[in-house]
Amino acid sequence: MTALVESPLIDGRPDFESREYQGAILIVDDSPVDARLAASIVTKRLGMQAVYAHDGVEALTVLAREKPVLVLADLMMPRMDGLELVEEVCSRSRERR
Repeated sequence: MTALVESPLIDGRPDFESREYQGAILIVDDSPVDARLAASIVTKRLGMQAVYAHDGVEALTVLAREKPVLVLADLMMPRMDGLELVEEVCSRSRERR
């Protein structure tokens, strides 16, 4: 995943038009209403595609096949919450180095 801090900047803000940002945003939320709302806001402002997962476990499956440029995760979800997801992604990232 690309960190915003390492991204190309225009006037001090991330350049979402750059090739580095071409991709999808993973939205992880067990509430379909909240997921659609988040996707609507993000896709309209950034013009990017949204990919969905219902919890952290499903998000890990999506992350195994997709390389989103951003992950937006709810904190409270069944099976694996947002904080556990972040910890697992970080752990897997360290293992790959």
